[in-house]
Amino acid sequence: MRLRLLFVLAVAAVLVSCPKGPAEVACEHDIDCAQGQSCVDKACVPCPTCDTAAGEVCLHGSCMQTKCGDYVCPSGQACLAGHCGSSNCVGVSCPSAQTCVKGQCYPTDCVCPPTQTCVQGSCVANACVGVTCPANQDCANGQCLDTRCTGVVCAGGAVCQSGKCLNKSCVDVTCPTGTLCLDGQCLSNACDATTCPEGQVCQAGKCVAASCNGVHCNAGNFCDKDSCVQCHATEQGCADGLDDDCDGLTDCADPDCTASPACSCGGAACASPSRCVKNHCLPGACGDLACPTDQGCLDGLCAGAECVDVTCSSSEACAQGSCYPLSCGGVACDPGEVCVSGACVPASCLTVTCGGGHVCAGGQ
Repeated sequence: MRLRLLFVLAVAAVLVSCPKGPAEVACEHDIDCAQGQSCVDKACVPCPTCDTAAGEVCLHGSCMQTKCGDYVCPSGQACLAGHCGSSNCVGVSCPSAQTCVKGQCYPTDCVCPPTQTCVQGSCVANACVGVTCPANQDCANGQCLDTRCTGVVCAGGAVCQSGKCLNKSCVDVTCPTGTLCLDGQCLSNACDATTCPEGQVCQAGKCVAASCNGVHCNAGNFCDKDSCVQCHATEQGCADGLDDDCDGLTDCADPDCTASPACSCGGAACASPSRCVKNHCLPGACGDLACPTDQGCLDGLCAGAECVDVTCSSSEACAQGSCYPLSCGGVACDPGEVCVSGACVPASCLTVTCGGGHVCAGGQ
C-alpha cells in the first residue's frame, strides 16, 4: 500500500513539473486569427512573408494570388482554380462544372465573374452566398443593408450606405482620387492629360463608357452600351462620346463633326476646354468632375441644353431642366449630385430607371 502511494505521488510530481507548451488559439477560418496570422488545422499560425506588391496575400498559411484574370478578389480572398475563394476553400476539390464558395461546392451553370457564384440560376456575390436578409434589405459584402435612403428607394442592384445609394459591389470600397468604383474595383477616369467624363473610365488610353470596361471588340467593331457593334462609315453622333467610325477620333475631334452644332457656337468654335451647349460656350468640367460631351458646367453642376436658359437660386442648380437643392438637411451633396426627397443622388440619373440587378452610373 505504501509503495503504491509513493508511485502515485511520484507521477503527480512529474506531471506538475512538466512545462506547458504555448497555448494554441482555436480557429475555423483566417478571419478568426490576429493580423499576420492564418488558420491552419484549426490553429492560428504566423503567415509567411508575401509579396503584396505582386498581388499576393496570406491564405491558409500560404502566399496566393489575389487576381483572377481581370478581377481583383475582395479582401480575405485569393484566386483558387480561377475563382475568388476564402481560406475554407483551400484544399476543397469540387466536381467538374462546380466551384467552391465558403467551403461548399456550387454549380457553374450560369456564367459569373470570379467574384460571384451561381446559386439557383443567378449570380450571387461570394460574400453573400447563404446570407438571407429581411424585407427592404439586400446583401452587400456579406452584410444586410437597407434598400432605401431617407425614403428614396435605391435602384435595382444598389443599397444604402452612409445615407447614399451605392452599387452593391462598391459597398465598403474606398477609391483614391482620380478613380471610381465599378464592379468592386477602383478604375482610373484619367487618360494621360484628359479626365474622362462622368460615367466613363480609361481603357487602353481611351475614355470608354463604364459599361464597356473590359469589353474587347474585334476589328471593324466598337463598344456601345456593353455590346460590340459594327463601325459606321462616318461619325454618327458628335456628342455621344463614341468613336462611331473607328478612326480614333471622337465627336468634335473628328473632321466629320466640323459643321455640327454640337461642335461650334454660331459658327465660332469654343476655346478649349470649353464646349458649345445651346449656342453657349460652357466649361467642360465642374472642378475635378469632367462633364459628358453634350453638357457643360452651370452653377457647379454638369447640365445640358435644357438648363441653359433656366435660372436657379444660389443654393440650387439646374438638372434635367429643373432646379434642385445642392444640399440635404444642411449637408452639402457631393459634386455632381442634387437633393431629391431628402437624399443626394447623381443629377445625371434623375430620369433613369434601371432594371433588376443594375444601377445607374453616368446617366446609363
